[in-house]
Amino acid sequence: MFLKFDAAQELLNKYGSPLYVYSESILRERCRDLLKAFHGRISPSYSAKANTNLALLKIIHEEGLGADAMSPGEIYLLQRSGFTPKEIFYIGNNVSCEEMSYCIEKDILVSVDSLSQLEQFGQINPGGKVAVRFNPGIG
Repeated sequence: MFLKFDAAQELLNKYGSPLYVYSESILRERCRDLLKAFHGRISPSYSAKANTNLALLKIIHEEGLGADAMSPGEIYLLQRSGFTPKEIFYIGNNVSCEEMSYCIEKDILVSVDSLSQLEQFGQINPGGKVAVRFNPGIG
């Protein structure tokens, strides 16, 4: 979808620059297409690091996608947008004990990416549910 010059100029005059313009109908359509493509077998998640605009996050949540976060700040924004802890997946890099504890407190599933992180998680939350990322060495 493209804006004609006059429409873009009118928006810039009204809101100033820089200005980002999104199509709600296209965003909703893309979310629905993604959900349909997997026929309910997979639960797609939006990566909040791509864009944390609250209005966009609310639409994405309304359309039924989950979300992944990589910082407590992103968790905060996702929750403000309507995502529940069960709809958020924490995928940080080199997750700290503080971040793990924060997620555990909020009942958000954490993904770890090393054996040392898995051990840390086990010490902080023995028997707790955790996701593990691994590199299969392919590709």
